[in-house]
Amino acid sequence: TAVCRQVVRPKKALKLCAMFVYHQIPEGMQGTTLVPLNRMKEFSDSMGTVHASQKEKYADPARQALMQVTIPHLSSDKVLWNDVLHTSALHPHHIYKALMELGGPKYDASIDSPNKYFKIPIEKLLECGEVAVYDCVTAPSVDKETGKITLDPTSVKRVQSASDYAEMTAVPEKTLDYYKLIQRFRREGKTEADVRNAMRGIKPEGGEKEEEAKEAPTPSKIPMRLFHGVAHVWCWGTIDTSGVEVIDWTDPI
Repeated sequence: TAVCRQVVRPKKALKLCAMFVYHQIPEGMQGTTLVPLNRMKEFSDSMGTVHASQKEKYADPARQALMQVTIPHLSSDKVLWNDVLHTSALHPHHIYKALMELGGPKYDASIDSPNKYFKIPIEKLLECGEVAVYDCVTAPSVDKETGKITLDPTSVKRVQSASDYAEMTAVPEKTLDYYKLIQRFRREGKTEADVRNAMRGIKPEGGEKEEEAKEAPTPSKIPMRLFHGVAHVWCWGTIDTSGVEVIDWTDPI
């Protein structure tokens, strides 16, 4: 993933590697500026289509709770989940390869569709606003009564300079397990709620024998979160993508 160059100095050579974050190009994007969901209406009516498609991601009541999550370690303690731009620390080709190994288009028809991303240098991201990395390793806490989600502060790290950041180099096992779970649950006709319960270790009511006794299910279309378990790199600001390299996830690294 990294683009490296040799810097020669007296008595030694240091190998410096350019690091990037990746942001999927939103469907219907107009202009060159990436804007957080909560600020889209400030910019232009032309963002209406993008705003609607991005907001649709949170139509599921369980995901709506994410919209109230606050981001730790920024200069304000009132920055919400959708006040920041979400970029990925993993080159999307790694995800493409993982999905191809699971069956490619047979796993998910969308794998054959163009999937383009902005490849943004971390230095440029730091110029655009405050930056933090969420490792997606430590699970957030969820209040059983209210459903409120709280991030573990230890799972979030503020990025003050390029040296504070490193790209991921492989798809996490947690993410691969999630892809396989989606694959199986789609075959079994289950829902996204079933996925969440399985990931939290909650068994279905009636037990496994009842599940086995059912007739062959109709396959379902559970949405797949491509970057589940992949480190998020958040930017509290807007990103001007003028001159930023555009890649397709099929492009080799």
